[in-house]
Order: sequence, then structure tokens, then C-alpha cells
Amino acid sequence: MSPLPPRVVVVGCSADERVSRATRLARAFRVPRVRFEDAAGVSERQGYVIDGGPESEDGLAALLALPADLVIHLRPSGGRDDSGMCRVLDYHEARGVVHAFPLDAEDEDIIVAIEAAVRGRAGTPAHLPL
Repeated sequence: MSPLPPRVVVVGCSADERVSRATRLARAFRVPRVRFEDAAGVSERQGYVIDGGPESEDGLAALLALPADLVIHLRPSGGRDDSGMCRVLDYHEARGVVHAFPLDAEDEDIIVAIEAAVRGRAGTPAHLPL
């Protein structure tokens, strides 16, 4: 694992699934899980996993403005959601700000993506040399 603590935001899916995932990721990195409502108190210098459950596009914009190494969008299986918030997430995903994972993705797959993002912040390559 990287020596820098990760700064992660988890959005999407139902509250129960999102909180469970955020809790497991926070435990894996030994950083606190922070509720979206309490996110204003986080510092760029500390590591955290923010459980993001905004109820509006403005709330989502505030969440996406927080310092984060990676924003994880947990996508539900099945149909496509065309709500305004999902369109905003899709926009940011296309620009590399948000990384989408299926709801049933393994924690280890998400952890690998977080570690790569943190290595990028540390100025080390996010890939292995060939």
C-alpha cells in the first residue's frame, strides 16, 4: 500500500450498499469513513473515505469539489439511470475524475484503483514498467 493515506469519495447505489462499501474500504486503508454531511470538516492532509449520498445536483457538485484521489461511482446492475445526477457523474467519468464500478465489484479491484490514484498523487508511476 502507498505511504500516503487515500482520499476517496464513494457515490451511487442505495445508502446501505454505499455505506457498507465505504466502511470496508476505510477499514482496508485504516482511515475514517466520513458521512457526506460531515465532509466539510475533512482536511486535504488526512486520509478518508467519504460516503457520498447527495440528494441534488448541487450536493453532488459540492461532493465532487472535495479533495479526492478517486471518486468511485457504484453503478447498479441492470438498467441505465438517466437522472441529472447520473449524467453529471457520466460527464466527470468521461474526463477521468470519476471511476465507475459495478455494484458487485470485488473490494480488491477497487482497492487497486485507489492505490494507483494515490501513487499518482505521490508522483510515482501508476503502472509497472515493462
